[in-house]
Amino acid sequence: MHCKRIVVTGGAGYIGSHFCKTAFLKGHKTFVIDNLITGNYDFIKWGEFYKLDIREESSFKELLLKIKPDYLVHFAASAYVSESIFKPLDYISNNIDGMRSVCKICSEIKIPIVFSSSCSVYGEAKNVPINESEPLNPLSPYGETKLFCEKILKWCSNAYGLRWVSLRYFNAAGADEDLEIGEKHDPETHIIPLAIRALGDSGETLKIFGRDYDTFDGTAVRDFIHVMDLASAHLKAIEYLAEGGMSNIFNLGSGNGTSIKSIINGLENISSKQVKLKYCERREEDPSCLFADISKAKSILNWQPEFSNLDNILRSAWKWHKKLNVNFSK
Repeated sequence: MHCKRIVVTGGAGYIGSHFCKTAFLKGHKTFVIDNLITGNYDFIKWGEFYKLDIREESSFKELLLKIKPDYLVHFAASAYVSESIFKPLDYISNNIDGMRSVCKICSEIKIPIVFSSSCSVYGEAKNVPINESEPLNPLSPYGETKLFCEKILKWCSNAYGLRWVSLRYFNAAGADEDLEIGEKHDPETHIIPLAIRALGDSGETLKIFGRDYDTFDGTAVRDFIHVMDLASAHLKAIEYLAEGGMSNIFNLGSGNGTSIKSIINGLENISSKQVKLKYCERREEDPSCLFADISKAKSILNWQPEFSNLDNILRSAWKWHKKLNVNFSK
């Protein structure tokens, strides 16, 4: 694929920054747009940066007309499931209003979109592995906003000819192998960095919600995908659109289930330290087992996860958090 000009909204975030690095190393030119409310300025290392809220429609359109991108990859969003329950209006504003602005302008100036969606649109799936035809029943305002954003894409496609790909992520994890960027959230809600913080005598305790699930070790099973595999899938989606592919939706995961206990055991083996645990009551809305059917992305996007085995994910995360000077000395 020839060099493309790619606008990346939310490019200062965890997944967006990894995509920018991947695109840069493949010879593409990236333009990062981020309001830095949750993004990390020190993650902006590949591409020109513009501090802007995409909901500022006139400024956003003026900037896109100046950049003249070939594609827009839309990561910018609020992304905490639990927070969305207590702040639904914030999620409606940031996620849905942001998508409205992106779709309106991209429809007007004919820029195809690759959208960062989520497996949260499925809710408690009845069939595992989960494929793209599974019924959609989000359990949180966050999941609802992602589903509504997908509907906006479809409506704009029908009305204005907007072309798009929506990528439904399962659980992003791990870090860039060069340790230039990694998982850094505030607040942190993801299981792997929380488990790393609870290693040794750090003073933190990892809460595990439930150990009576119908799984081989009693803890919930989820699908973890390395962030670099997510990044490469976005480039595959751009290639797909560049070759004339129809607007489409794809699951992105490892295609395998990993239990929470397996993550803890793996980190303890890598670090030679113990995770301090506290078992709590399982949450009613948490299903026992969720993982992706990724056959559609494999066959149509010609994408294959390369880094998403559990040991690789955990080792890259462990190295990244050690670099951040987390206290693992004891």
